[in-house]
Amino acid sequence: MGLFSDRERSKALYRAATVLSLCANACGARSQLRVTEAGVEDARDPAPFDSGILRDTGVDRPDVPSDTRVCPELEGEDGLLHPVCSLPGCDGHPRCLPCLEQREEFALTAVPEPELWFAIDGSQSMDRFTVVDGNRAGTRWEALNVAATSSLSTMNSLAMGAILFPSVDPMSSELPMCAVVSQMQVAPRRGANREILDLLRRHAPQGATPTGRAMMVLESAALRVAPISKRHFVLATDGDPNCGLDIENVARVIERLRSEQEIDTFVLGIPGEAGDADIDVIQALNRLAVAGGRPRDARTRFYAANNRLQIGSALDAILTVASGCSITLRSAVADARSMTVRMDGALLTRDIDWTYDARIDRRAVFFRGAACDAIRAGRARSATVTVCGW
Repeated sequence: MGLFSDRERSKALYRAATVLSLCANACGARSQLRVTEAGVEDARDPAPFDSGILRDTGVDRPDVPSDTRVCPELEGEDGLLHPVCSLPGCDGHPRCLPCLEQREEFALTAVPEPELWFAIDGSQSMDRFTVVDGNRAGTRWEALNVAATSSLSTMNSLAMGAILFPSVDPMSSELPMCAVVSQMQVAPRRGANREILDLLRRHAPQGATPTGRAMMVLESAALRVAPISKRHFVLATDGDPNCGLDIENVARVIERLRSEQEIDTFVLGIPGEAGDADIDVIQALNRLAVAGGRPRDARTRFYAANNRLQIGSALDAILTVASGCSITLRSAVADARSMTVRMDGALLTRDIDWTYDARIDRRAVFFRGAACDAIRAGRARSATVTVCGW
């Protein structure tokens, strides 16, 4: 017979598990833990802000043993969680040791301004409803319009062009089911962002999805103008092509753009919510994203978006990556919150002056806004990235 009864042993195990979980949570462990009667298990939600973490509310907690305090996580003015590592048992925990900083220095040189050409799916399926928090929130086309207005309205200095598909010459009697105009509807130039937004507002979703014909119009147009080092295409569509070229032949057109004209294609996909998305659509969009040479570093290779918030986020990410204002770190970073970035000694603000997204590139820091403008103009000389490693 042992020293402890089964009940006492269970309580001891529960208390040990609680302290371990609190210590891990207090010290900012990236692999979150959750206390259960049986011990400790991985939290199901890998997000850094786990709502299942026990917090000190200043009142008695009947779900916590009386000799254990819940470790508070304090949110600072910068919006980050600052863990407190003063719980018994946390001394010596890796997350509570002094930070070992790793620093990289970069010399910055002026980069050419990019040029973005959009091929935008305006087919009938874009009239399907989107969902936000379980509720209908307008159609895909309406969501794209709202997101584009937010992302493109201030991009006056960036050269852009666009084509909608399906589309027909207004003087033609051709039906719009699979038709595509022979020339871009918005010629690429600076200040064309407003014209692109007007084009979207005037259009009503109709017809099928002749993606191949649209991409070939862009291909032909690119052959007629002088090549530049930062010309990119953006294909925004909610599915695979269903008239004209099939998915594999569209992928070959996109691959040909890369091999013959050095033009990469970003794919913004709107495949529908989880219950609505067809696996074939996901595979088709993944195929196009890989062919375009700018896939995300995730299982979903295209920039996936199913409502106006996601579309806006995806568009912003594409614009940031396509800008060419980036530096490459020696190794991947687990959490952008552990990074600080300076330009010519001045501290930059995350998500305003720079961004890091491991789903896009695990080693790249992308500059945006005024910071990117300074690099393009040759005013920025150096950047320093400091990573708090453990």
